[in-house]
Amino acid sequence: MRKKVTIDELITHLKNLPIPGPARIATLVLRTRPQLNNKHRETGELLEARYPGGVERFTARNVVLGASYGRVVNKQREYEGVEGYFTPQELWSGAGEHDTTYTVRHKGTGKRYMVFKPHQGKDSFGVWGTLRDRWVCCSTGVEVVDPSRELSGWLPRITPSQSQGVENERVWRTVAVENVLEVHCGGEFEVVGGGTGLNVSTLSEEDRQWLCQCGASKRRGTRPPT
Repeated sequence: MRKKVTIDELITHLKNLPIPGPARIATLVLRTRPQLNNKHRETGELLEARYPGGVERFTARNVVLGASYGRVVNKQREYEGVEGYFTPQELWSGAGEHDTTYTVRHKGTGKRYMVFKPHQGKDSFGVWGTLRDRWVCCSTGVEVVDPSRELSGWLPRITPSQSQGVENERVWRTVAVENVLEVHCGGEFEVVGGGTGLNVSTLSEEDRQWLCQCGASKRRGTRPPT
């Protein structure tokens, strides 16, 4: 049974798990609104004409919380035989800071984010760690059945990091705390206020159960038949 917790209660739980070190393997269930281009790169079609209000993404992904970004990149540099020590740049050009082991805060807005290292395994857009995935139009609630094909012209291109100096980039991600619905790590937790940043479309209990059926699977999921 899922337990409702605040983000700070969740962080206390993660810290107190009987596991050496700060790193924690977890599954995040997220509700986000991906940034899309206003026009299709190839056809010039306006996003608002095809997907009024944009799209929402419901996703479940396996991640590592609390890992050291610099340590992971330096380990990869050592593995690839790259000389020199990697020092991470300041988060958001100095506007960000770690307020806990598992979250960062924007100094200007005070907004908090969970920071994580995605597990291996890529979705259709090359984003690491996605296990379950559902995209819907915000205004109509109609599902985008094949997002890799239907949204490819509106999604911004992903630019690999140039500062790491490695062939195989070590990917890191942040997600606003308000977009975290659930965290599964030493228990099942529903984050109070999760999803409040988005007020269109809903997540049914059927979809919630589907998102959380992650287990050890590394395959990109498909929605259950309706």
